[in-house]
Amino acid sequence: MKLPLVKLIGIVLVVSLACGLPSQSQANVNISGAACQRYGGYGGSPDLLADISGLYNSGQFGAYAVCGVPHSPLAATATSFMLYVDGDNWLFQANPYSSAQCIVYSYDYNGTFLGSTSQISSSSVQHFDMLLSLPAAQVPYWAYTSVFCSLPPTGLLRGVTVLQ
Repeated sequence: MKLPLVKLIGIVLVVSLACGLPSQSQANVNISGAACQRYGGYGGSPDLLADISGLYNSGQFGAYAVCGVPHSPLAATATSFMLYVDGDNWLFQANPYSSAQCIVYSYDYNGTFLGSTSQISSSSVQHFDMLLSLPAAQVPYWAYTSVFCSLPPTGLLRGVTVLQ
């Protein structure tokens, strides 16, 4: 009885090695805009509403949002930390002055600022897809990252995707 079990384990081992073991790559991390919160540092807008599409600015003025961005430690060979922020500059009516701005921040476990970068969406398009990137040295093993966005009236923060 034990001999067939040993053979079976040996066959599984040989097939696993022949096909290759699973890689250590990590999956992307997606965060819905609905998981983000209004930012109170600039008078926090009560007009930001979370719904199934994300975080929506229902007000007549710009509003500020912040998202905690979970991620795994970067691979030893990584040269940068990258993420996408997706959303809409407007939902109902085009406004030539409607553009979003997002900033990614990195801090260590002591609260020491490590780095940031920002991007502004084009006001001539409804949807935005911003790529934000920090050098790997600014996102070490113990780093915490956050995204801060300024949303125009009727703007929508759909979510954040961390590329890993």
